[in-house]
Amino acid sequence: MKKFAIPLVMFLFAGAACWPFDGEEALAAMTLRKPGGGKVQIVRASQETITVGAEDVSVQPGDIIRTYEGALAQVALEGERVAWVGGRAQPSAGVPQAEMKIVSTSSVENQTGTVMAEATDPMKIRFGDAVASGTESVFRVDRRSGYTRAASYEGTVRVAAPGEANVVLERLFEAPATASDLRAPRPYQLDPADPFDGKQLGDVIELEKTLTTLSLGFVNQLGKQKPPLAYFNAFAGNKDVSHIKRYMSRPTVDLLLGFTVALNTKAYPFADALDEAFRNRDSGGSWGVVASILRSNPKLLLADLEGIIEASQVVAGGTGENPVFSAGAAKDASSGVGSQPGDTSGGGDNGDGTVAQPPDDGGGNEPPPDQAEDCSSGPECDVKDITDGLPNGPTPQPSPSNILDGVKP
Repeated sequence: MKKFAIPLVMFLFAGAACWPFDGEEALAAMTLRKPGGGKVQIVRASQETITVGAEDVSVQPGDIIRTYEGALAQVALEGERVAWVGGRAQPSAGVPQAEMKIVSTSSVENQTGTVMAEATDPMKIRFGDAVASGTESVFRVDRRSGYTRAASYEGTVRVAAPGEANVVLERLFEAPATASDLRAPRPYQLDPADPFDGKQLGDVIELEKTLTTLSLGFVNQLGKQKPPLAYFNAFAGNKDVSHIKRYMSRPTVDLLLGFTVALNTKAYPFADALDEAFRNRDSGGSWGVVASILRSNPKLLLADLEGIIEASQVVAGGTGENPVFSAGAAKDASSGVGSQPGDTSGGGDNGDGTVAQPPDDGGGNEPPPDQAEDCSSGPECDVKDITDGLPNGPTPQPSPSNILDGVKP
């Protein structure tokens, strides 16, 4: 029997997307740099237009920075404040894909496209009537026709708008907005093709790819089979994982991923981590983002998933013999012994001589009403999203980075 023998942990270090500013010397205050291709222009209040070349150019409050043809521009304000502006090239020649105004020595305004701020000192990004502000943080604002979002890569970001309650964004959360109507925070919607995500979240993107591969294999092979509680107990060693009982009616793939994410974080006790994982999953977070929000150790997470694959004998590609959820095999795998080839018997033992039978689909241990499943999460949606070329749950239309615009669902 051919097992799923992918070296999972190695996926984490495949590298992030190219970022043209890496390795560059520090930029002087109130200066702009364009290190890559495309075109960048500075429009002064006097209507003077400066086309930026290879040399750094001084900027001042009131300047408007426009990027064309997929260009990225870096602007250093005063103090420890840097803004990047850019976006996907537009099909219409001469149309800027991003436009940012320098409001002051500590704030900018996103007029269209994507603006990312990296700020040790307090910094603001204005968009319409709203303002996103952060200190010791990395955050972004995406603005497209009819859609805007603010999101935090690192640190705490506050978003304010007239007549609206302030929205606080923690790391890897975003707040969509229409005009000045701010919505509640939700897990960050990752876009692997976005250059800003590639720079800031390269490790999350690689983890997402690996979890996607595993999810497809699990979905194709596991069907409605469910591991018994004894199976999870065997992997957890002496840790109490009985809280997972309230989630046993979840799809098996989500159950396994939620369990391993919660098991491998020191940021929360297991029960709290499990609740937080499924809460964020139900809010539209992909598993790679959910794991990163909980600061689940990616090496240990993938090692445990590899152990689950070995213990249940999931086959590469997700086809072949039925997997086995044997508590005995799980105990061996979690201690480094591994499951024995050819052990394809029924439900496996519970470790006490009895036979573990997977619960029938829909029987007992139903989640609370607020945990009801829909197609905003779960393996069925994952498979649809993956085959459509999308990394996670529902994507706003148009997509914030314009990367996915025009993709048909």
